[in-house]
Amino acid sequence: MAGRIPSVSSAADVRIAVEEGTATVAASLLATFDGRWRLVASEAAPAPVGADALIARLVGAARAADPVLARHLPTPARAVDLPRIASRGAPAPAAAIVAASERQSTALASAVRSAGFVVRKPAGAPDLLGALAAALAPDVTVVVAGSGPKPTSDERGVADEILAAIMAIAARRPEVSFVVAGPLAARIAAPDVRARTSVVDEAPEVDGGLALRETLLELALPHDHTRRGIVAAAREVALLLELRVEVVEVGHAAGLRMTAWPAGEGATSTDARVAMLADGALVPPDPADEVVDAIAAWSPVALDRVRLRDRLVEAYEKPWGDLDGEGAALVIAAARAAVERTTAATPDLESLPAADLLIAAGGAWADAPPPAVALALVDVARRAGAMQLGLDHARLLGPLGLVEDPDERRALIAGAFDDIVLPLGTAIVPRGVRASRASAGHLTLTVDGSITTYIELEAGGIHLVDLPPGATGIARLAARDAMDLGVRGREFEIPVTGGLGGLLVDMRDVPLRLPSRPDRRREALAAWQRPLWPDADR
Repeated sequence: MAGRIPSVSSAADVRIAVEEGTATVAASLLATFDGRWRLVASEAAPAPVGADALIARLVGAARAADPVLARHLPTPARAVDLPRIASRGAPAPAAAIVAASERQSTALASAVRSAGFVVRKPAGAPDLLGALAAALAPDVTVVVAGSGPKPTSDERGVADEILAAIMAIAARRPEVSFVVAGPLAARIAAPDVRARTSVVDEAPEVDGGLALRETLLELALPHDHTRRGIVAAAREVALLLELRVEVVEVGHAAGLRMTAWPAGEGATSTDARVAMLADGALVPPDPADEVVDAIAAWSPVALDRVRLRDRLVEAYEKPWGDLDGEGAALVIAAARAAVERTTAATPDLESLPAADLLIAAGGAWADAPPPAVALALVDVARRAGAMQLGLDHARLLGPLGLVEDPDERRALIAGAFDDIVLPLGTAIVPRGVRASRASAGHLTLTVDGSITTYIELEAGGIHLVDLPPGATGIARLAARDAMDLGVRGREFEIPVTGGLGGLLVDMRDVPLRLPSRPDRRREALAAWQRPLWPDADR
């Protein structure tokens, strides 16, 4: 997913990075110190404020705070002239589906949704008149058709009608692109339609529709889209750290989940698996009952369905408002539910090995304390093992990933990495802890050769150990019964790194099982989250 943003000039030593989302805009000031890029300041504001006004305010604050830096910065009125790296969000695009059977329609829809499109399809298939009507909707930018490698009896004979529907759509919507999966594509004869058609050789049900998804992602993401940049930046981070990196991003219009890992001889390149879902947005514009109930299931705040839906609609329309007290707790509950929806919709990513570094991205996390973000990640993106946790707090992954020149992109990300990804700490999450045990074992933390912490591990509990950013240590876990931390055993020695959330040892179930009664569920969530929020009433 290479971007086409102009290369950053190496002659200057100050950059502005901007991410213009559908709800908010974020700006960051980057500068070189001793030949290394560092983040100087960052700020976010509602989208109506605009990037230029935010940049002027940011530069003015930086000049006032540091007289030495001020000599290298223009006045706020000229701040917009600084070299700028920009990425942009966009509303989720829509795609129409033309299929020979309900089975094919379901397979196509799964791939289309996981590429970030809103699906427009008839109530049943084959309903080619309904498919034609869906394709003529003004928000549809792509029409997806497909056939299986071995058509069933109900699919035979429909191919000619699908081709006729494609030709009719092409005549009426010259701006629409087509994606055709399976052998059906070979029968498209019209040169002008072929020129607008992306061909996927594999049928949509092969390998979970992965090839179809990758083709659709290229059409869904404009060249300057923030999520395209996040993918490229995560690849750079995986290569830089030689780690398996996962990113879960929750935005106003959609959500992203991806994993990147070093590959190739000598780990000189990366592989990646990417999925983007409109359903992964923080809050849908008109949340269905099941979405409201899923958010309520993660909220320590007691609200009935009607009141909660009203609050969620307000959060969609004014995502920068109501972020104090109860409002902030509801936003983090909505973010948890969004990650849960995205995880459920991406089983192919779930089947990959667990990440070494899990990064939260997107504006949804902006107003929660970093330790609360760490717990949310551990609660929802739940894997047995040990992983580092991070937060793209300044929303820099998107714009920096779009720098076209690979050397300059790598220098920016490598130099400023410690500022880009805020370290949240390390999470240790065993699977198979016996709930009947009052004590599941113990853990010792050794820092600089000395044991600094000893804790008895309580089955079903969460243990927070202070380990500040920059600190490293060895956690030794001795369990009473064999448990799974990627491998089964009773004794483990785990390298850990610090962060704003410290070391989090989570002895709860994998997957997490919450009480079924709403009041007890809220009590459990509040008890787990209370130590992580500055205000005790959250």
